[in-house]
Parts: sequence; structure tokens; C-alpha cells
Amino acid sequence: MEIIRRHLGHLTREVEPRWPYTMPSMRQYGPEEAGRMLRLFWDVPSGPISSMTRLIEDAGSFVVPFDFRTDKIDAVSVEADTFFIFFVNPKAPADRLRFSLAHELGHLIYRHYLEPDDVGKFDPEKEANAFASAFLMPKDEIRREFYGEITIARLKALKERWLVSMAALIMRAHDVKAITQKRKQQLFMRMSQLGIRRKEPVEIPREQAKLYRRVLDAFQEELNYSELELCEILHMGSVKEFRTVYYPDRLSHVVDFPDTAFRSSL
Repeated sequence: MEIIRRHLGHLTREVEPRWPYTMPSMRQYGPEEAGRMLRLFWDVPSGPISSMTRLIEDAGSFVVPFDFRTDKIDAVSVEADTFFIFFVNPKAPADRLRFSLAHELGHLIYRHYLEPDDVGKFDPEKEANAFASAFLMPKDEIRREFYGEITIARLKALKERWLVSMAALIMRAHDVKAITQKRKQQLFMRMSQLGIRRKEPVEIPREQAKLYRRVLDAFQEELNYSELELCEILHMGSVKEFRTVYYPDRLSHVVDFPDTAFRSSL
């Protein structure tokens, strides 16, 4: 991750005008209000967010697939120069990944602007989860969706519409007082009985990260840099290494160069 952070930081410094980055401070708001305010700040239309990845990229940050070599990590966010990078596990379910991106976003709008006196005043994981729920499922809008009896069939339909997991919908229904604690437990128990607690039905379309590739493509197509020259700029040992990290789809037809092809110029 550190290598990619340095690479993107170096490349974006070459971009003019200054890299467009917009991440406002929400430190003064609670999670519910912060979710609402950020949607207003970023001019997010009402209803479900069609793509968390595109929203983050449009704000001037990167979403980059990364193999964490474990299924216990869905996403990690790091700061790089004037923007953030969201590393995402490409093997994680798409609905869970969207929530994880919103969760990391919650960490950033608080952590990035955190004052020393704020440390220890709240649980950052709890706050980030609450923010993610509010951002993806605004209170007034989602409450209207929880009419009548909330059943497994109803949750499947809502998952398809809001692009979040059934588990997240159950938690949000309880948050907005659409269901009781007892009903929440019953729904989770029913999901376990049906064998859908770990692997939910209804597949959500996987979002594609594009911004990091567009930056690399611009250097190659508009500025006429070769892959070998980009390797030199990024201090990478070979074209194969470059493609492994950024263009795995090109690996099947890679014609590599030895390290000595440009090592003397680094």
C-alpha cells in the first residue's frame, strides 16, 4: 500500500491544475447529521447511491483494488499528499464493500480533522458505522421504505434497490425505530436458519475503480510515456512488476525488460 501511495502522490503532483480534492470537515456533527451534510456538500441525489466508488473518485480521491491476503479486511484508507486512497479487497462482496467504503469515509471526515481534545471522546468504529448507515440510507428516506411487516423477502427487495446488505438494512431499520430489538433478533435468526447470514442472496453489481487507471493512461496516451519510462519514474524494477500492480489484465502478453534496461538512470 505504501508503494502505491507514493506512486499516486508522485503522479498527481505532475497534474495541472492542482489535484481536485474535496473532503470537508464534519467534526462538529454527529454521524447522522454528518451523513446528511456530506450528501448535500457533494450534491448527492436523494435515494440510493448508485456508486460509492465513483462518488469518492469524483471528490478527488482514489479507490484501488488491493490483495490483503485475508478476507477479514474489506477496505483501508490512507492519506497521500492532497487526497486519500481507499484500498479495497476485490474479493469482498460488493454490498459489503460499498458499506466499507462509506465506513472508511466516516473515519476520514472525523479523523482527518480531529483535534487533540477529541481523542477518547467517542468510539471511532461505532461512529464510522453509524455514519456509513446514514450516508447510504438517509433516515427520512429509508424510514419510508420500512412500511408494513419487514420480512426476508422484503429485505431482498430493499437490498436490490439500496445496494446494501440485508444485515445493514436490518440494523438501519432498528436505528430508525422501524423494528424492535426483538424483531431485529428474529430476522437475524431467520437468516441464520436459511443459511444466508454469511452469504446473502441477491448479488449487487461490483463497482469498478477507474481514476487510478485514468491517471496512468493519461501519462501513456496523452503525454506519450512508455511503460518502461513509467517504471523509471515510479522506481519499479520491471514492466512485469508495473503490470502486476496496475494492469494485471496485460500480464498475459507482457514482454519484460531486464532491470538493467534503466537501472543506471535511477
